[in-house]
Amino acid sequence: MGSTKKMKVAWNIVVRNNKSQTVNLFLQDQIPLSYRDDVDIKLNNKSGANYDEKRGFLNWKLEIKSKYKKEIKYSYQIKYPKDLMVNGIW
Repeated sequence: MGSTKKMKVAWNIVVRNNKSQTVNLFLQDQIPLSYRDDVDIKLNNKSGANYDEKRGFLNWKLEIKSKYKKEIKYSYQIKYPKDLMVNGIW
């Protein structure tokens, strides 16, 4: 039914500080970009990141105390024509 498909992609990143002091960390990841009009990619959850929409970069500045961990979760949705094969997502 319908002419489009939707795919939701979610990522979970865990950063742990095993050092004896607090660390400051810059974390960067990227979501896919589409240059086609019939493929729409929408960021759903950015988990506090600064998002560079033109390049698809998610940037976090983290301060992680000694022996603590930080969990980052983000997700996006891809909407595309059902007859189109989408490759290179992972």
